[in-house]
Amino acid sequence: MIVYLTDGTLPIYYESGKKEREITYKNGKPDGKFTYWYENGQLRGESYYKEGKRDGKCTAWWENGQLWWERYYNNDKRVYNWLMWHNNGKKWSDIYWLNDEYVVRKSWDKNGKLWLHFDAEKGIRFNLGISKDEVKTK
Repeated sequence: MIVYLTDGTLPIYYESGKKEREITYKNGKPDGKFTYWYENGQLRGESYYKEGKRDGKCTAWWENGQLWWERYYNNDKRVYNWLMWHNNGKKWSDIYWLNDEYVVRKSWDKNGKLWLHFDAEKGIRFNLGISKDEVKTK
């Protein structure tokens, strides 16, 4: 069965009967909060939409409850800092967006060691000298 919803909140369920997603629609487009869960009931993520486009803060969590990422959109364009964390809680990545263009990215390994730093100039990415290949692994 296919369900079309123009206005209101549409819940979607796992086969187990537990709620998987909940999306609010206005005029047939996502508008408002979009929430989704892991099958165990743990909150998986929240996003916000305005007239069918991502708008505002989007957040996701690992299944263990640790924060996974935070992203920001303005009228469906990537903006501001996007932050990511490993499932152990240590920072994984920090990406800065300007006008939907990737400007700077830093990434760390699970132990907190910086292993990647890219800076972009006029849309071209170049490496500032740190790469994963230089990280010693055990």
